[in-house]
Amino acid sequence: MKKKLKFILLISFTFILSCNKKNKTAIIKNREATNTSVATLNDSIIKLANKAIVKGDTLAYNSACKFFSINFYEKEFLYYSITMADKYEYSQAYFDTYMILLNVNAENNITGCKLCNYYLLKSYEKNNHYAKDEVKELFTNKGLKIPTSTAVLQGK
Repeated sequence: MKKKLKFILLISFTFILSCNKKNKTAIIKNREATNTSVATLNDSIIKLANKAIVKGDTLAYNSACKFFSINFYEKEFLYYSITMADKYEYSQAYFDTYMILLNVNAENNITGCKLCNYYLLKSYEKNNHYAKDEVKELFTNKGLKIPTSTAVLQGK
């Protein structure tokens, strides 16, 4: 009886181990396929972001920005937003730069960022509707005069 029980347990244990090995192999193959897809997607997104800053393509910029934001790569997108803002004076890029810098500063417990305010006010001066709401909240609603972007950067 004991031998029969041991034999059944041994066969069951072997069967369970072989199933686990097949599942692990399938999981590894699925991960590899997913990682390849993401790597390819990342290459296409990088190309899109580069197209935006080389040609000033706002549609490419917005698509790349959306991808970077959804996947929590805002810091990595900072280069593209600054370039798009400064090179092409794109109001949304000014505002995106403001938001990214604000988030980075918040993560590092930094307050009172002149560069953040500069990009916010540049976006505001370019009539970006998101910037208008933000400036209203930061300045107008508090009874403060709205400074120019240049004045903020120069510390006036």
